[in-house]
Amino acid sequence: MRNPKAHVPMPDPNVDEIRAIRAKLSARFDNDIDKLCQYLRGKEAEYGDRVVQPGKLPAKNHPHIASGLKS
Repeated sequence: MRNPKAHVPMPDPNVDEIRAIRAKLSARFDNDIDKLCQYLRGKEAEYGDRVVQPGKLPAKNHPHIASGLKS
């Protein structure tokens, strides 16, 4: 028997969208995490200039960050 006082999460369209994307990605790579990681490593190599490295985030007072402009 279910507890009538149990917490039932409210529907969240953002969470639903993320879960749908995750399901599509999983299906695309046959639910194989190694295939997915290989794909992501390839994308990282392809777009490596766009990947932020840990510890190398721009300063908060960087002029382009402060003004909202991209460098």
